[in-house]
Amino acid sequence: MKIILTLALWCCFNLNLGYAKDITVASDIWCPYICQDTLKPGYIVEMLNDILNNKNFTINNETMPLARAIKLLKSGNIDIVLGLTQQHIDHHKLTYSNISVGDFANDFFVNDSNSWRFSTMEKLEEYASDGHKIGIIKGYFYGVEVSKLITKRPDLFLYSYGNHPLRQNIERLRLARIDILLDSKNTVMSEISRLKHPPLAYAGTQGTKEKLYIALSKTAAPQLLKIINQGIIEYRRSGKLMCLLARYGISDWQEEPSSQCTIVH
Repeated sequence: MKIILTLALWCCFNLNLGYAKDITVASDIWCPYICQDTLKPGYIVEMLNDILNNKNFTINNETMPLARAIKLLKSGNIDIVLGLTQQHIDHHKLTYSNISVGDFANDFFVNDSNSWRFSTMEKLEEYASDGHKIGIIKGYFYGVEVSKLITKRPDLFLYSYGNHPLRQNIERLRLARIDILLDSKNTVMSEISRLKHPPLAYAGTQGTKEKLYIALSKTAAPQLLKIINQGIIEYRRSGKLMCLLARYGISDWQEEPSSQCTIVH
């Protein structure tokens, strides 16, 4: 009995050591998912920090280009990357949360003076071939159809890099260095509002919405994935997620919008 009790105490001690581990979380700026704002750092950042802090993890949030973040994740030099699509997960063979943390769509934006609107991929290629560049972000995946066009006609696209790639593309669009901005409506509207820029013209959506996930390093603590999955489920069940999303002006991607934010204890 003494041996069993000793083993049980040893296991609990080591489990608590695992919970106390420092966690490095990285992504680029992609507001409202991940923002560079002390008071509103992005709803995925806030939710994950809350979940992990409650389990006695110490979190270090870093911003960096997404391609670099994924490279560091695969080498085990960071623990978590936020807001990845299934395409990212499959391409890089990553471990990831079973529960999604948001969604996005391929939304097109142009300047107010531009009457172009998206209808088909063929029409997009035709318009872009006439000297109209499409602004995208290095390291991002935009689904099968857009990926095919990028492979077929890389000359039609202009990439942005760094920690603020969307801001860079918005500036390029305003300065007519690109003619079409391809990104998520949530992120574009959030960035325009934050920068207090004049609104851009929404030019349509290609395809269906894609889910976003949290990816983990294979060297991360084994219990970390379970904690994150259960934490997200509880966040939604308790009503905390609805209240958090309301602060960012968006609704739950898995449920019908509600006008009331209620915390369930």
